[in-house]
Amino acid sequence: MISTAVDPSDSVNEPWRALVPGEVAVLNLLLATDFPGRSELAAQARSALARRVDQEGSLRFQADVPRAGVRVRVPVEGHYHDDGSAPGPHRPAVNLLLHVVDGRLHELEVYKDDGSVIRIQPFAVSLAEIEVFVN
Repeated sequence: MISTAVDPSDSVNEPWRALVPGEVAVLNLLLATDFPGRSELAAQARSALARRVDQEGSLRFQADVPRAGVRVRVPVEGHYHDDGSAPGPHRPAVNLLLHVVDGRLHELEVYKDDGSVIRIQPFAVSLAEIEVFVN
């Protein structure tokens, strides 16, 4: 199981702030696919504050109501490849997991399958490169 706890040694200690355009674009992409609670999460995303919580680009959110009736903690996720190598099923992906806690946006977790450095940051990658999956 992947922990979403912030490791103090890895934290970037950023203050709460409005989302920047690249972050908004990725959230909008993840929330473009229909799933239970999607419209409430999209409403939260429009006014959410965020802060970066690790070097990979994961974001923690402060979001208000309306609460979303999601069925699972991670209702939607995406991934893309940042290695520039030839396409193939066995190369590491950068994963984007949208966590929801108590019906509210909680975190966009970012990590790479093999733990290597992310070469193309999630908010700089072409949105066409990100595949989205509903859980």
